[in-house]
Amino acid sequence: MKRALIAIDLDRTTLNDQGRVSAHTRQVLQRLQGDGHLVAIITGRSTRLALPIYQELALTSPMINFDGGLGFHPNYDWTDSYSFPLADPVVKDLLDHQASLGIEALLLENQTGTWRVNNQGAQGDFRLLEPDEPLFFPIQDDTLPSLSTLQDQTVPVVNGLVLYVAKQNQSKVAVYLRKAHPNVNVQVQAWGDNSCLMSLALTDVDKYTGLKRLQDSFGISSEAVYAFGDELNDYAMIAGAAHGVVMKNGNPRLKAIADDITTFSNEEDGLARYLEREFNLI
Repeated sequence: MKRALIAIDLDRTTLNDQGRVSAHTRQVLQRLQGDGHLVAIITGRSTRLALPIYQELALTSPMINFDGGLGFHPNYDWTDSYSFPLADPVVKDLLDHQASLGIEALLLENQTGTWRVNNQGAQGDFRLLEPDEPLFFPIQDDTLPSLSTLQDQTVPVVNGLVLYVAKQNQSKVAVYLRKAHPNVNVQVQAWGDNSCLMSLALTDVDKYTGLKRLQDSFGISSEAVYAFGDELNDYAMIAGAAHGVVMKNGNPRLKAIADDITTFSNEEDGLARYLEREFNLI
């Protein structure tokens, strides 16, 4: 079989519901890599959260983070590495207007750093975070640096920005951004119906951006590109890959465009078992 690009989402695809890689999944991915295939993480996670999994899997490929916003190799200088940061004026505007918009806290991230920003006048009840959200929004982690004095020259260039906003204020933030920055390619997205978290995202960058960069960089033929995912942020790469595979536990809207659906869920090593069958490992 010719060399394939196997692009894997992390949460609820490669990882089980406890956020861990099973021994079976690790073994299968390492065997495919050992056979010469390019196994690559393409995730919405920040580098802070994706790198430990990359290391656990002992991958040798570049990695795509922030839903396609950053592509780099953790161990060497990849010629085709890239970064599409969030627009500075938008980030600074949100920081300047956090109190009036009801933003109680922000988390800024890029490849090498994570910064917390607390609205000192807010009474944020961070107990309202969903059970798995503190991992992605560690606003109370005092080991992370805090941006307490915000001046233009101290605001970092970032690929990811997460806001903590009470549900009743979330529409206010979205409307403000559309009106204040109508020509900037960013949008704000709520994490879910019950979540107080919102993310700032680029409108013209997605996971397919990273998938295509990897394919072109390593000369992988289009028919040998596989992409695995479970949620709507995987939509572009599932649609763009020759083999767009959605997990059994995936979003129904994503399943509707899939080339195939795994027989087993992420809790049942669905990714590994699909790959074993597809690549004749058993």
